[in-house]
Amino acid sequence: MGRIDLGSGTNYGLLRQKIEGLAQIGKAGLLETIQSLADFTTGILLKSDVRVAVIFVTDSDIGNYRADYLNPPVNASDSRDLSRRFAGRALQEKISRMTLVLAKFQAPIFIVHIDPGRDPLNRAYQNGLKQFAEAVGGQLFLSKTVGDIPVVIQEVFQWVRGFYVLGFEAPRAKSGFLKIQVSLSPEPSASSISGHLIYPNRLFFP
Repeated sequence: MGRIDLGSGTNYGLLRQKIEGLAQIGKAGLLETIQSLADFTTGILLKSDVRVAVIFVTDSDIGNYRADYLNPPVNASDSRDLSRRFAGRALQEKISRMTLVLAKFQAPIFIVHIDPGRDPLNRAYQNGLKQFAEAVGGQLFLSKTVGDIPVVIQEVFQWVRGFYVLGFEAPRAKSGFLKIQVSLSPEPSASSISGHLIYPNRLFFP
């Protein structure tokens, strides 16, 4: 694997040491941990004056989870059970439920998926990771070769260093999701602003 240069300083050195010292646990765990991390980091974001983001680096394959998404149980008594006809139906339903839950949190999530599978079920899994990240204003990054890994992770850290947290007041309505739209608007005397904004298109009000 190529060297990942995150910069100088003790903190970066410690981060590199921790990453390189991680033991492989054998089973994928992103689907089981992403919600609790989103909850934890959003709590920090709302209670302090620091920017917080989550970075997942994963080479997970949908077939490597403890739950069996390859062969979900089929309700033999229900002839309309869509699991009979659509491979990955159980996975897609889980992704939809999780995306709805994640949209209630505010800390952005950035996911680096290394060597993603190309079969239909893993493509559905990859699309799910993209939905998770975009639900909270983050992004999915794909690293298709070993040589891509340092460049992709550098790009992720650039996004994390550069994102903004905006505060605003909204008319109080009933609890639920509120759709939002953010645009770049320069001062009259300033030059035009170019760029692409990435943000969650809706926020949750409890």
